[in-house]
Amino acid sequence: MAENAPEKRKAILIGTKVDIIRDIRMGMKNVDAAKKYSLSNSTVALTNLSGGEKQRKRVREATYKELEDALLKWFLDARQKNIPISGLVLLKIAGDLAFFLRHENFKPRGRWLQFFKEHHGIVYRAVVGEAAAVNEDAGNDWLSADISAVL
Repeated sequence: MAENAPEKRKAILIGTKVDIIRDIRMGMKNVDAAKKYSLSNSTVALTNLSGGEKQRKRVREATYKELEDALLKWFLDARQKNIPISGLVLLKIAGDLAFFLRHENFKPRGRWLQFFKEHHGIVYRAVVGEAAAVNEDAGNDWLSADISAVL
């Protein structure tokens, strides 16, 4: 691999940013701080200029947190009962929950579902084993049950 190949972008821990700012305010030069923390000069300079702003660039909060919490609770309850759940079922339940929670602007879409799954670490896998053998009628009854119990 070439020596001049660009390094991958890495997030700097908040504690490291605080240390950089402290070192520079105590008289350390940006170049020396960059060497100490194995960062580029521009990264250290920007960290110093921002003054350790309390913003995160890669973590987004949920727009409909109440809805996501309710959907996650529903999902975990369904998983505990070994009921197979597809993405379409999650979108349908999310739409129903949004209606009950009066989120008129919420439209369940695939992109939102992808973000929800990534945020909560949900991965679709086949539920196997005798414990996972669920009567299909019982699953349908459970899916059509009153959703207000989740809220």
